[in-house]
Amino acid sequence: MENRSLEDRTRSAGAVALGWVGIIFLSIGLIFLLIGAFVYDREQAQTKGYEKAVGVITGFQKSGYPGYPYVTYEASGKTYRTLLGFYSSTMKVGDEVKILYDPASPTHAIYGGMFSLFLPLMFMGLGGFFALLGGIFLLLRRRLRENAPGPWEG
Repeated sequence: MENRSLEDRTRSAGAVALGWVGIIFLSIGLIFLLIGAFVYDREQAQTKGYEKAVGVITGFQKSGYPGYPYVTYEASGKTYRTLLGFYSSTMKVGDEVKILYDPASPTHAIYGGMFSLFLPLMFMGLGGFFALLGGIFLLLRRRLRENAPGPWEG
């Protein structure tokens, strides 16, 4: 039968709880980091070989919400107009936007601004945060265990 004090048993239970919370947070963080890296890699692979251009918003889609913008841009000396599959509430007719287009099919263009990196950066940022929290919890657990007396003490 153990002769440990209530404080020692509480400290030990707290260390076990911190360990589990740390493992869960670290696991979630690593999963989010992997998802973010995967999404980033997919976007880079999808746009490999695409050319950069600057387009001008010439109008908005009438049906549906949000009304995606029509963009006019030049590629290989020709002018193209396409519906951009990205919308921001700050967009208005006459605004210039960065786009990426496929040289093999210049009518296929996608938004090329910094917002296109939002999803992978969000996942990687949240993943890093959760992994950091998990690591802190695991370090706190270790500290509690190091300071706790063994079963042979007191």
